[in-house]
Amino acid sequence: MLLPGEDGVGYWHQVKVPADAQMSVFADQLLVQLRSDWVFGSETFRQGSLLVVPLEKFVLDPEASGEDGDCCCCMYACMMVKNGSLSSSIPCTVSEFTVLFKPSKVASLETFTSTRNYLVLEILDTVKSKYAFWRYVTEEGVEGAGRWVFCGEEACEWQLQ
Repeated sequence: MLLPGEDGVGYWHQVKVPADAQMSVFADQLLVQLRSDWVFGSETFRQGSLLVVPLEKFVLDPEASGEDGDCCCCMYACMMVKNGSLSSSIPCTVSEFTVLFKPSKVASLETFTSTRNYLVLEILDTVKSKYAFWRYVTEEGVEGAGRWVFCGEEACEWQLQ
């Protein structure tokens, strides 16, 4: 991950997630879509899950690789972090993660997209598509103090004419 330095020049930082995971950023949150199971501390996140964690805490925490540091691989991603004031020294814990989607025997995450305030998840559930809506709510001017609110689901009925 490319992070801004004090001198205004960016530097590379390792983000410790499974090598096959896909990452993206929404506001001040790191989104991790898992392609394999991931053990982090005392928790096992299942393949197919969509997780979010505060970007600043996760990226700067040297223990963010999990309990023993051997549960995941390092991968690089090139993303810019906005204001350059990364200063967290609080370790990232399992409780920092929010699971936005957890797969089941009949439901899987097809894709997700973002709008200004929402994440829209397209879920295949018992061979039917549905959408789940999550809103990230923050306090004005307070970085990292947001929370995720589930706004509901909408089933899609497609009919061929």
